[in-house]
Amino acid sequence: MQAGELTEQIIIRRASTASDGAGGKTVTWADHITGLWAKIDDISGRERNRTERYSANGVYQVWVRAPADIGVKDRVQWNGREFNIVEALPLPERHAFFKFIMEEIIN
Repeated sequence: MQAGELTEQIIIRRASTASDGAGGKTVTWADHITGLWAKIDDISGRERNRTERYSANGVYQVWVRAPADIGVKDRVQWNGREFNIVEALPLPERHAFFKFIMEEIIN
C-alpha cells in the first residue's frame, strides 16, 4: 500500500446518545474524523457469497492511514452515502494502515 493509492476522501462518524426526556434515548451521528484519505475497493459478489457475511447492499473494503480508534460502532460517509463499518482489521505488518469493511445503509 502506497500513500498515493489513497484517492478518496471519507468522513468517519461516531454516535452519541442523549436522553429524550421520555425515558428513552436519542442517537445522533456527528463527524469524528473529516477529510480522511482512503483507498476503496468494491467487494465482488463472489467474495460476498464466499464469506456469506454481507448482504447485497454496496460492500467495500477500505484502507486508510488512520488512528486505531475506528471500529464497528462507527459509520462512514462517502460521496453523500452512509455506510456501517461491519469489520475492522488493523494491519500489524503495515502499521501505518488500517483496513475495514463497510456496507451501505439503505433507508
